[in-house]
Amino acid sequence: MTETNPIAAAIEGAPVWEAPPGWVPPADAPPPDEAQTEKDPCPVVALGHHDGVYVFLSPSGELRKLTVRDMSANGLLSLFSGEPGWMVRNYRRLDKEGNPTEDFVIRGVVGHLIRASEAVGLYDPTVQLRGLGVWASAPGRDGRRAPVLHCGDAIYTAAVAPRDSDLPLVAAAKGAAPPGVQGKWHSAGFRDGNSVYPAKPKMRRPAFDKVAGIEDGTILSAHLDLWNWANRRDRLLYLGLIGMALLGGFPGWRVHGLIIAAHGSGKSRLLELTAAILGPMGSLFNDFTEAGVRNVLGGEARVALLDEAEGDGGSEGPVAKAIGLIRRMSGGEGASIVRGSPGQIANASTVTGCAILAGINPPALTPQDRSRIHAFEIVKRVGDPTGEAKVIAAIAWAHANSARLRARAITRWDIFAKAVALYRPALIMAGCDGRQADLLAGLLAGRDLLLHDYPPDSDTLEQAVADLAEHIAFTQEEDVEDSDAQQCLSHLMTYETADWRQGERTTIGNMISEAFSETDPEDKNRAALARHGLRLEVDVEGRLGKSNRFYLVVAPRHSGLERIFSGRVGQKWQGRGWVRSLSRLLPDISRWPSPLWFAGTRGRGVAIPEGFLPPPSVAPVAPPETDLAGGAIRE
Repeated sequence: MTETNPIAAAIEGAPVWEAPPGWVPPADAPPPDEAQTEKDPCPVVALGHHDGVYVFLSPSGELRKLTVRDMSANGLLSLFSGEPGWMVRNYRRLDKEGNPTEDFVIRGVVGHLIRASEAVGLYDPTVQLRGLGVWASAPGRDGRRAPVLHCGDAIYTAAVAPRDSDLPLVAAAKGAAPPGVQGKWHSAGFRDGNSVYPAKPKMRRPAFDKVAGIEDGTILSAHLDLWNWANRRDRLLYLGLIGMALLGGFPGWRVHGLIIAAHGSGKSRLLELTAAILGPMGSLFNDFTEAGVRNVLGGEARVALLDEAEGDGGSEGPVAKAIGLIRRMSGGEGASIVRGSPGQIANASTVTGCAILAGINPPALTPQDRSRIHAFEIVKRVGDPTGEAKVIAAIAWAHANSARLRARAITRWDIFAKAVALYRPALIMAGCDGRQADLLAGLLAGRDLLLHDYPPDSDTLEQAVADLAEHIAFTQEEDVEDSDAQQCLSHLMTYETADWRQGERTTIGNMISEAFSETDPEDKNRAALARHGLRLEVDVEGRLGKSNRFYLVVAPRHSGLERIFSGRVGQKWQGRGWVRSLSRLLPDISRWPSPLWFAGTRGRGVAIPEGFLPPPSVAPVAPPETDLAGGAIRE
């Protein structure tokens, strides 16, 4: 015997209202046969169901999870944000005489919500609730993504031009500039793939009827000349950062900026100008924490402008922690945060978009930061008494043209996307690694978005890469110097031991310098190094490269090394972590060919070439005996 579902039976058995003779419907009510059409869509968006829990998006954009028990009259009124109009129009209750009332049939509304949830299917806890700003759409049939602008009460989806009508890759086609592809507006609650755009507070819309042209980009570029940039390259790349920031979370790899400014150089005014250009796409703060930035921009794809980003507190300070969040905002959906709930349904949120920081003494950027955050430097400008008035006028111009510039970014996004695709391989051929190419390609493409109506041609590509050659080389040198492997080696070389030399404590590096002139393993420096898990050896047979070359052999495990790599600075290399890090100093760094004794323990250590070691205090002397073949050596 089939068991009957009482809820389903109640819904199916609910009476269907028929208009009594002479009844005139209210002015705002559609005819009954049109009640469920697109002319009167339900303001509550169903997101699916899970284990008897139904998930909805309320008209105000709030995520709501209800069971059938929660769907009482008051529960439904709360779900519909206190507005019963849709429920009354579509499921109007009749009184005992069959006359319509201004109330609704609870079972009818509940039935609609259950059916809508069942149509969506099981709730996906990874569904993205996207807030204000510019996002990337779900991939189209050809795999391409386009910007989606959330303005709070409406969502604008930029159109994707067919590939056969792509813009030419050269500006040879003279005449009128391409008008930009027009998109489409949607109501809040719009769903795109796995993303939902709930209603949010209204944001000023771009001026799609007065889109900015390249002449406006040229004016903005001239306004940036009011600041004294350490080099002209920084001024052009900052223009590119503004162009990219106007696209919020749309770029596949988002670049952030760090303005390093001398006192009185106008960093705060530069952020004011940037905020004026971005308009509602940016939020300016001069006192912040990582949690504050995360809460303000959570679920949004806008720009955080962070003034007074000073390095107080070191790696544990508020700015350093904020930089950690900003680093995670760069790729894909940004910084993705997943939290559990009492109902065992995970809630996912993201912090996306760009960030621009400014400070006099900001924290130093690590190599992983520099692949996401570009540092700009400005210095104090003197000798121009009208400078402040010009800056104020530039900020006023930015306010007046913000909506036009935002419209240009949204409608001409194809210029940006094509430019990135062209600049990236050119930069890699010039010696950039993948992440450095992503960063510079994004900044160059952002500049072209504001200054050009066509993607770059071959001459433009070649010139842009040539202009960045010195910067690329300098960045690569910095990355090597600040790499994890180099930091590990520096910590080892500068570690102060308990050994004393001439009344002072010495370092591992000093001991190595002096050990070059020693030949007996029992000599004071060689013996002391062995107690720390270190051996200075010579590759007599050339099994690791050139013969008679010195190497520092670092034990794979040793209590002396555990002591060296302890404390707040060295602890990240504990647990044999030094083996992994030191092995990355060079691609071909290898283990010593045979096991060595390290004052009581034996193993094949990491062999670090002499080029990474401190210079000898006197001419180095090769020891008469080695154990390359595994022979014994005195400790």
